[in-house]
Amino acid sequence: MINTDRLELTVISTHDVNDVFKYVSNPHTMRYERSEFKSKTDLIKFLDYFQKNKYAYSIREIGNNRVIGHVTLSPTSPTFNNEYNLGYILHEAYQGKGYCTEACKAIIDYSFGVLKIHRIRAACNPENIASWKVMEKCGLKKEAHFKSKVCFRNDEFGNPIYTDEYVYGIINKN
Repeated sequence: MINTDRLELTVISTHDVNDVFKYVSNPHTMRYERSEFKSKTDLIKFLDYFQKNKYAYSIREIGNNRVIGHVTLSPTSPTFNNEYNLGYILHEAYQGKGYCTEACKAIIDYSFGVLKIHRIRAACNPENIASWKVMEKCGLKKEAHFKSKVCFRNDEFGNPIYTDEYVYGIINKN
C-alpha cells in the first residue's frame, strides 16, 4: 500500500470491478484510451492480468473505500532496459482536483525508491491536455511528438483513425 496526504494506492483487484466499471464504461472518460470495456466480464480479464502482475494500483481517497481511478506501471519491451510505462485513468467526477498528479507522483517515487526502476515513460494524444499536464507536473519531460502514429479507434467504415502522440519520460537519478 502506498499512501499520500489524501490517497491510498493498492494493487488493483478483481474485487474492484464495480467501481472501476463506473468510469471505464464512460465514453467521455475513455475517449483517449485504447481499451473500451463494454462489459464487466471484459474488465475482469484486464483486472485479473494487472492484479497477477502487480501492474496497476487502485486509487482511493483515504477514508473512502470507493475506487476513483487507477495508475498502471508496466515494463516496456525489451525488459532489460528497466523502463516502465506509466498510465492513468480517473473517474470524471474526481478529475481536476490534483488526485491523478498526486497518485502518479507517489507511484514514481515508489518506482524509483523501492523498485529501483531506471526510467519511466508515458504517452498521450496531444489533444488530451489534462494528461500531458499531469506528466509535466510529475517531472516528466516531453521527448517526442509523433505524427499520425497511433490508432485507437476506427471510423464507421472500419478504417483506422490515426492520431498524434506525445511521449514523455523521466530517469531515476538516485
